[in-house]
Amino acid sequence: MAYDSQSDKMVMFDGIEIYATLFHPRDTWLFDYDANTWTNVTTGVAPQIRDAHSMAYDSESDRIILFGGNNGSSLGKYDDTWTFDVESNTWELMSPAVAPSARYFHTMTYDSESDRVILFGGHMPVSGMQSDVWAYDYNTDTWEELSPATHPVARRAHAMTYDSESDRVVLFGGTGTDDVAMGDTWLFDYNSESWVQVNPSVSPSARFRHSMVYDSESDLIIALGGSEGEYRAEEILTDSAVWAYDVNSNTWTEMSQLGTPPVPTTTTSVSSTTTTLEPAAIPIEMIAILGGVAVIVVVAVLLLRMRR
Repeated sequence: MAYDSQSDKMVMFDGIEIYATLFHPRDTWLFDYDANTWTNVTTGVAPQIRDAHSMAYDSESDRIILFGGNNGSSLGKYDDTWTFDVESNTWELMSPAVAPSARYFHTMTYDSESDRVILFGGHMPVSGMQSDVWAYDYNTDTWEELSPATHPVARRAHAMTYDSESDRVVLFGGTGTDDVAMGDTWLFDYNSESWVQVNPSVSPSARFRHSMVYDSESDLIIALGGSEGEYRAEEILTDSAVWAYDVNSNTWTEMSQLGTPPVPTTTTSVSSTTTTLEPAAIPIEMIAILGGVAVIVVVAVLLLRMRR
């Protein structure tokens, strides 16, 4: 998912709907917080079915940028670049001359100061975990591989977001080549093409497949959820602790529990394309069933602001 600030909509594309059969709906949905509605805007032209892809919103161009993902088979990874325009409800396949290799469980975030989408890491079907970093410019439809002297070790299923106040990309966690969860924090500066590992005295437990977003009003990175342990013997985090990271002071702070996620309920027939959310208390374990931590971490940010 990614947030389109111009239209004030959350955009979600595809994913696994039924894990047992690896069914992918190949659908595009918009969430309007003010109206509390999901709207299915699926059209005929769209990326192929996929999961574990990454999306970021380019605010200068007003486009959602999508790259890569997995089609459900062991070697079915993508290296395609797509853009989505909320206003015209259109997907467009881009054609950069050079692009990152096919992969999944990578991360992307938009650096607004440099007007670049930054991509790091992920898992390739043959060569495994990656530690490369790329920058995409929508205006010229070009991917550029960067060459920082130091970088995080190869990983997948990490979380990454951009802090606009400090002009730094923040990365946390993931699993490395040994498939064990990591708990390291890194900062990336596009202008100097450099990674720096920071070592805050307190941080969230090692984890992967978690989610992070930047709250510009509070100037904090908000993190929630994920799994611990080994990738193939994962344990879903069962607490609802929200963590906040401050780049300026290099501190992670565990926030008090702010409530539990809402339960989705359909208000009309099954064929309807609009769904609303009714508040209710549910265990945090339900995150996986509800479609991932991306939605839940947005709820956490909203609740955090309510308490401020």
